[in-house]
Amino acid sequence: MNEKTLPEVAKSLSITSDTLRYWVKLLDVATEKRGRTVYIPDESFNRLTTMAEMVSNGFQPGEAAKR
Repeated sequence: MNEKTLPEVAKSLSITSDTLRYWVKLLDVATEKRGRTVYIPDESFNRLTTMAEMVSNGFQPGEAAKR
């Protein structure tokens, strides 16, 4: 399984780590914590990319998560 750290994903989406944590919770994305590092599987990256696009197009995060 390929994965990225939470800060790596946040940087690639041009959002803060706090925003990404909120979106992960909204979308119920599975994460894995090892030590102090949170990992996000690559298969969840597409959902998060779609979320970033919807938010940048004016959707509220809660609304975007439901679609």
